[in-house]
Amino acid sequence: MTKEEIKDDISIKASKTSNFIEMINKGVRYYSDGKFEESLTFFDQAVEDASRAVKSALTNKAVSLTKLNRFDDAWNCCNEALEIDHTDCRAWNQMGLVYEKLGKFDDAIHCFDKVIEITSLEPDLVTFPASYEVEICAMAWYNKYRIFEEMGKVEESEKCYVMAEKLGHFLK
Repeated sequence: MTKEEIKDDISIKASKTSNFIEMINKGVRYYSDGKFEESLTFFDQAVEDASRAVKSALTNKAVSLTKLNRFDDAWNCCNEALEIDHTDCRAWNQMGLVYEKLGKFDDAIHCFDKVIEITSLEPDLVTFPASYEVEICAMAWYNKYRIFEEMGKVEESEKCYVMAEKLGHFLK
């Protein structure tokens, strides 16, 4: 990535941060005017934006840490993201990948099962183009397929492959 691309990325992040700050400032203005109930709307939005940003940053950091083989640090980031939102499918999926790298296949499968449970999709009812929810669920089924295959559990592996395929995760 060039320095210019990095600067562009930083300016995009700054604009998102300014929206967060704008929400806080609006909340403070309403509070200062004695409009306490109205101020809560803006503070709630600021908290929601901050939580979403933090959990996304933690999950993305976990992805990078996994690529660097820093699995304990990656697991900690996933865990922090899940403390913010225990239904975050990206964090569950990444934690599963970390467990897989550590050879903890049962724990990895549990994480992928959490993604499947959270999305609770019926593969035969899915329409395309697929939503992000469908894609992450398909990834979970595919990841389970890979792990079962590695464990030599052919029957379970085949079932997971079929589910991933039904959800549109076309294997290349």
